[in-house]
This record gives sequence, structure tokens and C-alpha cells, in this order.
Amino acid sequence: MPDSRLPDHWLGDPKFDGLSDAGWRILTHGYMWSNRYLTDGRIPHKSLRHLGTHTKDEALVELVEMGLVGLDEEAIYLDWDAQTARETILSQRESTRERVAAHRSRQRELIGNAVTTPVSPPVSRRGRLGQEEDLSQLSSTEIDERFYG
Repeated sequence: MPDSRLPDHWLGDPKFDGLSDAGWRILTHGYMWSNRYLTDGRIPHKSLRHLGTHTKDEALVELVEMGLVGLDEEAIYLDWDAQTARETILSQRESTRERVAAHRSRQRELIGNAVTTPVSPPVSRRGRLGQEEDLSQLSSTEIDERFYG
């Protein structure tokens, strides 16, 4: 999930002077919602409830009147210039998927499947499975020499 960016110049920017707390909350939550669902700043009216608002809300009307949010009969629209576009995020995800798949493939070729490939012949405290030799008194070096030459 991409992070939402609130540009540094917004802090103290005169265009936000007089904006209510509710308006600020709707605006910032709108950026987070839109980034989560990769809508590039478009938030359908039916989804406004997730921002705690609706089309007739005074705070949303305030945002529209201040020019911070666009509005039409289907959705509201946020300025998406400071955010990462959906296509860029999807492209980055695909590149990551391909890179990870290639890395995992190389690792399988180099070391095999560590879960199913035995590291050594099965050995119990009494020796190789099926043998009756007692190995409990031998050091690991002696065991290695006996079984691995």
C-alpha cells in the first residue's frame, strides 16, 4: 500500500487559512483512502462515508468552495500532483514480483529445495537408520569421518 504525501509547503500555506478541522480531516483522509484503493484522487460519492462525510456536509462544501476538492455528480476529486499514480505503483509491484521470482528461482537452482532435499543421510543416535551401530559415544568429527569419509 502506498503512503500518502502531504507536501511540506502545505504547513502554513495561506490557501488552507480558515479551513475547519473537519475539512482538513476529510481532505487528508481522502488522500489516504484514494492511495489505498489506487483511485488517483477520485472518490465516488458512495465511498464518502469512509471519510466520515457526504456530499451535503458543510466541511466538504467548504473544501469545494476553497478549490481544494473537485466535485461532480459521481465523485469528488483531489489534486494528485504530489502523489504516485496508480499505473506507476502497479508497474513497481510487477517489477518487484518479477525480481523476487527470479531471485527465488536462482536460489532454488543453487541450493535446491531445503525442505525436501536431505542435507545428510538420516542418522539416529544408534547410527544410520536401519543399522545397529551405537554412535552415542562418538564425537561429531568421528561420526563425520565414519559416514562421510
